[in-house]
Amino acid sequence: MSDLKISIGLFGLENLYEGDPRGYLEVAKIAEKKGIDYITITDHVIMGERTDRYPFGEFPVPLEYPWFEPLSVLSSIAAVTDTIKLSNGILISPLRSAALLAKASATLDVISNGRFELGIGTGWQKEEYEASGLNFDIRLETLDDQLGAIKQLWTTSPSNFSGKHLSFEKVYSLPHPIQEDGIPLWFGMIANDQNADRIAEHGIGWVPIQANPKFISAGVKILKDGFSRYGRDPETLRVRGQLQMRFDEQGIPNIDKTLGNLQAGLTAGITDLEIFPSGFIKNSKDLSGFFEKIANLKK
Repeated sequence: MSDLKISIGLFGLENLYEGDPRGYLEVAKIAEKKGIDYITITDHVIMGERTDRYPFGEFPVPLEYPWFEPLSVLSSIAAVTDTIKLSNGILISPLRSAALLAKASATLDVISNGRFELGIGTGWQKEEYEASGLNFDIRLETLDDQLGAIKQLWTTSPSNFSGKHLSFEKVYSLPHPIQEDGIPLWFGMIANDQNADRIAEHGIGWVPIQANPKFISAGVKILKDGFSRYGRDPETLRVRGQLQMRFDEQGIPNIDKTLGNLQAGLTAGITDLEIFPSGFIKNSKDLSGFFEKIANLKK
């Protein structure tokens, strides 16, 4: 499985370090040493009280959970690592202005020597948009303007852009990303025809919110059709997906049983396997062996 890429999600791992987010740096260094391909981090800017509106089941953490800002954390990780790639799973990008996102992400790409892959989506929580002075109802239109604008700001100086809600001309945003084809974009969005076209135009891959192989497989078909419509090879679609969690006889999540679902995930279309260690281990001393086990899946 040498083509399989392995991603480790940082969500919850601060708890292995008594809540200290500097523990993420240690996690990243161990993961890099063991051959993990990249690190991802989840985003929330604001958390409202209506987590009952979370559309994907029971919300996994209390309201007081600390959501550390992803680009800041990834910049810190970039400073203490050399090869592991850095990504989001996902960044609620419309909460940042296009200009700010272009500048922050390009800076991170330069600092990391071209190791950044930006994962974006629109989120599900209206309160985050309201607290940011933004209109939740036009979040997709905002995203489309943002995508067009950052592509210009990443590649041309001076830059010009005219969109539905955003326009500028003769502006400069430097540095530009150092990756030859720009910063790769992942999309954490519902797989429908509209989003398939959006991903085909701008992205390299999809981050499905659910681990069910049937859900992933159905979404992959829709997205590959979008790639074909756009004239792209559908087999180049990357999918950063999780495996359905399995439990032992005591009802405790078990990584070996969960990895038994690997072939089902690969058949569904996963190309980049994302694992969240916080669901399986409770001591930082177990990270090294855990990462080694996961990295061995590529052999």
